Amino acid sequence: MGDDAVPDREALLGSFGLIPHWVTNTKIARHTYNARTETVADKPSFRVSWRKAQHCIIPVETFF
Repeated sequence: MGDDAVPDREALLGSFGLIPHWVTNTKIARHTYNARTETVADKPSFRVSWRKAQHCIIPVETFF
């Protein structure tokens, strides 16, 4: 039915935390992996991704 050369799903290597496009130092990621619902739409680190509904699902067995 479909093109065998195009997979249905794709796994990509990522990084933990949100790294905005304007950041020059990727160490900011450890400060941007958690957002408050009250401010996520307003904070520069999150607002563009929030407006574009860019979310990521991370499969885990345990969460601390």
